Amino acid sequence: MIPLDTLTGWLDVLRTATAEKKRAEEVIAAARVHLEEALGEDEVGTVDGQPVVRWAHVTSQRFDQKKAQGLLTPEQVAECTVASESRRFTLVES
Repeated sequence: MIPLDTLTGWLDVLRTATAEKKRAEEVIAAARVHLEEALGEDEVGTVDGQPVVRWAHVTSQRFDQKKAQGLLTPEQVAECTVASESRRFTLVES
């Protein structure tokens, strides 16, 4: 452990900004729901004749790990499995 006593101001900034971000994400989600409902099946929404929102159809291909595990032997799955390590920064709630 390391003391962060000289950085308490930054800790307060992080806590405040994190709370504001959460609230902003909730507002964004609510606004999006209203706009998506208004669009329905239409692809473009306009204001004064100008496009302001658009649905885009996107096709992507992804690796289906569960399907592969059903097709491959456990040994083959193990050979294809790679461990990774990372660090996660979290704000400890008081």
